[in-house]
Amino acid sequence: MRRLVLPVVLAVSALTLVLSAQERAGGAKPAQAAPKLQTFTGTNIDGNVQLALNDALQKAQQSLSKTTADAQFRWQLDSLSGTRGGITGSQACEVVIHIVP
Repeated sequence: MRRLVLPVVLAVSALTLVLSAQERAGGAKPAQAAPKLQTFTGTNIDGNVQLALNDALQKAQQSLSKTTADAQFRWQLDSLSGTRGGITGSQACEVVIHIVP
């Protein structure tokens, strides 16, 4: 039992020294939260996906133009959904995009 105590104590001491050295050097930093994605939704009641996408992109552009004069941005499609049929003959579609950081 005594033979195991000394190596364990030395190992724990060495690990403590390494971790404290990393912390002083800035190597061990706390995890940062992921940036919040800005999402924008566009719709079209006639089922035209391009017009729904244009609606979402226009909303994104308007949002960015509040803080940037000539904003250029990358975007990604999150979802495309819609409804079709029923007594009213619905053909609505919805597009959700987000700005890629």
